[in-house]
Amino acid sequence: MKPSSNPVTDGRPLATKLAGVLVVSALVAVGSPQLAAADVTGAELESISIPGKVDTSIGTLEFFDGIPIGNTVETVYDNLDRMRATDVYLDNLGAVSINSILDGFAREGADAPNKIAVFEQLMDSATLVVTANTSTLYAYSGTDLAKDGPTVIEVPPGMLGFLDVSWQRFVGDIGVTGPDKGKGGKYLVLPPGYDGDAPDGYFLLKPSTNRNFLFLRGSIEDGLEPAVENITSGLKIYPLKDASNPPPTEYVNVSGKSFNTVFPNDLKYFEILDAIIQREPIDAIGPEVRRDRFDRYRQGPEVRARRPDEEAVDRSGHARQRNRARFHRLSAHRRGPDLSRHRQFLDNGLCGQEYLVRGGWGHDAQREGSVLLQCRRRDSFHGGHNGRGWVGLCHGQSRCRQEAVGRVQDL
Repeated sequence: MKPSSNPVTDGRPLATKLAGVLVVSALVAVGSPQLAAADVTGAELESISIPGKVDTSIGTLEFFDGIPIGNTVETVYDNLDRMRATDVYLDNLGAVSINSILDGFAREGADAPNKIAVFEQLMDSATLVVTANTSTLYAYSGTDLAKDGPTVIEVPPGMLGFLDVSWQRFVGDIGVTGPDKGKGGKYLVLPPGYDGDAPDGYFLLKPSTNRNFLFLRGSIEDGLEPAVENITSGLKIYPLKDASNPPPTEYVNVSGKSFNTVFPNDLKYFEILDAIIQREPIDAIGPEVRRDRFDRYRQGPEVRARRPDEEAVDRSGHARQRNRARFHRLSAHRRGPDLSRHRQFLDNGLCGQEYLVRGGWGHDAQREGSVLLQCRRRDSFHGGHNGRGWVGLCHGQSRCRQEAVGRVQDL
């Protein structure tokens, strides 16, 4: 019999032909248990194969010889998109939350770094702010390093606060827990990748983003009026290039105003996040978070139409965070309506004790080189987390400051 001839394969090198034979042989062996090697058990073969039909939480999946068929292809891809969208939601809670806070104050007039939002008569229930209380003097602002370049923050004595990047990652403590030790001083915030000279006389802060979040508390132990005067006379923000003649700092009193700073739970969440991604340097976050998952927001309508139900994803992710906060699987983590349960959460929780008291974790919710994402996500959900000076669950005025100082002294 004349051997068959195939002009496509006959011209291939011998090594390529042999490789093809080996691959076909392997497939035949896996597909046909009776041809498999004697030392491969039936249980092993079953563990690496897939039946023709599988009932799963996302529906019934169908296969032919291991290949997805029918609606299975779209079902699996839709589920993969939904999983990735949920990861996006959870991994970037801090970013959307912190930028929503800055956006909320901007709508009330504090729309530039030198326009500082101050609760001069403290806060009440009219203003929606995560984890705030009604007995603390707050001041909020941000930076625009892309526009202003290196930026000076002059801090008066007695302040307690921090600077966070756009992803709510810690940059540095300011005030009582910072290098000025509560005596006041000048901080210089350098833009990402800045390689110029930094003048002497400043405490340096080096964030990885251009828009950063400045959060400060003022002590009202000696009265509210002098505490407000301390801020409005001593807290100043201006570009370093204007240091010889800085523009005046404005103070926007937001007490008693009804407005929102809490991040949304619908599609707007992802739109805010996309704006952050486009605005900040590409290396502001790690590649495992940024990757290519945001590209679809800039693709055509035919691709956008295939997105999963992102509002449902957003609300399910939001529900997941509320569930972890109130009904954690470890009882020591659970938050309750009374202060004692809050204290138990702080003192006994796996995220609480080391992160807030002993300083055993880094400011980025890290321990022994690993990022504890569940703790970072949980703290981002409830408000700013910044490490040693974090006193978000303190109640009272001077006691908050005393507890913060005590924690630093314990390190």
